[in-house]
Amino acid sequence: MFTFKLVLLLVIVPLISAHHKERIIDGQNSDPSSYTYHVAILKVNGTNGEIQHICGGAIIDRRFVLTAAHCVYDIEREDVIIRAGGNQAPPADKPHLEKRYFKRVTKIMYPKDYVKDPRYHEYDIALLKIEGTFDLGDREHFRKLQLPNEDNDYEEKWATVSGYGVHEPDQGTLKAEGNGFKSLKTKVISIDECQTTRTYILTAGSLCTLSIQMKGHTCYGDGGNPLVYDNQIIGILNNPSTCDDTRPELYTKVSEYLSFIKKVFSGKYSSDILYK
Repeated sequence: MFTFKLVLLLVIVPLISAHHKERIIDGQNSDPSSYTYHVAILKVNGTNGEIQHICGGAIIDRRFVLTAAHCVYDIEREDVIIRAGGNQAPPADKPHLEKRYFKRVTKIMYPKDYVKDPRYHEYDIALLKIEGTFDLGDREHFRKLQLPNEDNDYEEKWATVSGYGVHEPDQGTLKAEGNGFKSLKTKVISIDECQTTRTYILTAGSLCTLSIQMKGHTCYGDGGNPLVYDNQIIGILNNPSTCDDTRPELYTKVSEYLSFIKKVFSGKYSSDILYK
């Protein structure tokens, strides 16, 4: 059960890594209330209760969040919290709203063939089942993205990736997560064009983009962020992000993993899925 202490921690704890600035670089500052499908995936430190932003994700069902497997591969579900509802903490005088915005994870699922290795990019997709449901009737705070059709082609389309500009402490002032939400317009390019920038072979499960904004690109901590076109989640930011604005960015192509998603939605056990 959540406590009001959790809300206070989210306000005062700097959700950053000691080694990286986790953010979309030079993207457009955006209001998270306009991207209410976007969720923050947070890790709770069991020792001191501090919370760390680890990845982004997207609501695709009242019970499920879609993200990248590399985000949750090496953590326990008991340590994961989903922050939704426009990613704004409930007012201090309304702590009863906390359970609407913060969700525990009851199950983590991703393809059994996934391997966490910077040279390996396939099967980097995961579904998180939450405790309870998202109130999709409250469109001010919660919205789900549609899944793409299996045969859709997005080459040359402009899509949007969103994420958090999680800043380091500035002159002793701690900035809580949510202060730096950004979005970035980016263009889907062909696999052939993208392949020239990679030393490993890209597959049908890959999708690449180039930003249409000068020096706009994702960086550390943006893993799992949704790539959206026409209210469809067409990509999930893959691992790793290089923070290099001169090369295309790599996503997991969601339409190639619809069978995985459908198996999870069915609720039936599948031998090719790992459950945590």
